[in-house]
Amino acid sequence: MNKLTSISVAALSAAFLTSCGSTPDVPYFDYRGTVYLDGGMGCSVEYAAGNASGMPYDLIAFPGNRNFENHFENQVLLMTVAFGLDDGQVPDVAFYDDWQGPNAIAMNRTLNGNYSRGTILFGGELLWREAIDVGGNGLNTVRIATILAHEFAHLAQFSRGYYVDVPTQELMADMMAGWAIGLLFSDEFVTDHRRRQRLLSEAARTMFDIGDYAFNSPNHHGTPQQREAAFELGLSMYYEGDVDRVNTAFRIARNAAPDIRRGALNRDIWDYL
Repeated sequence: MNKLTSISVAALSAAFLTSCGSTPDVPYFDYRGTVYLDGGMGCSVEYAAGNASGMPYDLIAFPGNRNFENHFENQVLLMTVAFGLDDGQVPDVAFYDDWQGPNAIAMNRTLNGNYSRGTILFGGELLWREAIDVGGNGLNTVRIATILAHEFAHLAQFSRGYYVDVPTQELMADMMAGWAIGLLFSDEFVTDHRRRQRLLSEAARTMFDIGDYAFNSPNHHGTPQQREAAFELGLSMYYEGDVDRVNTAFRIARNAAPDIRRGALNRDIWDYL
């Protein structure tokens, strides 16, 4: 396995322990009130029947105990490092009442309307749906990490001006999420091979589970098979292609996503390297 170059093992290891030093500051989660997209760009992790841009989102406190909140903060911090963000680029992260259906949303502006960086809204129902008990092994937070990686990928799209049809946009974010999860759950950080494989399989299953068959909807995000294929191609980008730079990962995912959208589910990562 290759050693990380542009994203150092030291920086990622520090992110597990602290928000100080060379790693970005953790965003403050305790936002309250109601937020609208107001014509801004917003991408949800799951298909939603309604128009996300016209919906109010009621912000809530973190819907768990302090230990769980600390764990979530660490996952956010890991994503900021993996996606190459510095303090001036770290998104707002808030929680909202997703009573209309579990979901998470990436916005291309902060909660106060600043377009220099974005926001991730994570639904309280989604958080607890994905933090399932896994037979005494604690909370299944690899699924939460996978969804966070998908939303951070949307922020990468926004910052680079990448706006295409919804399914292609989503599948490209799925592939970027696979790359990020591969990096963050590499053998440098998860040394037990069997455990790492279980985590990666569960992460891929996450993407399969949130696929949809709403082909005639403008909010169609991709079928379960497409979303899983995109994610697994992203994993291959790291594990087989040794891609360790976010800009390279972005370029490859941008080129591959239209093929997956067209139904090419068995492409090899070497087709794009």
